[in-house]
Amino acid sequence: MRTQRFSYTPIPGFIGGMPFVEMQLSHNHRSISASVLIDSGSALNVLPLDAGLELGFIWEKQTVPLDLGGTLRGSQAHAVLVHAELAPFPSDLPG
Repeated sequence: MRTQRFSYTPIPGFIGGMPFVEMQLSHNHRSISASVLIDSGSALNVLPLDAGLELGFIWEKQTVPLDLGGTLRGSQAHAVLVHAELAPFPSDLPG
């Protein structure tokens, strides 16, 4: 297994910062670069609305609703599949 360390990005009001990294996100021939939070223990991640729109998602047409917890409890959310690629770790999927 190949490992990589990422530094913590300072966040005002948050002691110690948070680990962010630049990733390439793509869906249906659209691609964006995004600064994403590294959360290695999560089962899913939240894609901000503006990023989803840039990738071509039409929220009204999503058919897999999700129930969120924590601070996002009660927010409307749907599952979408996005291909993510981190430069130091090449993708095994065909481009």
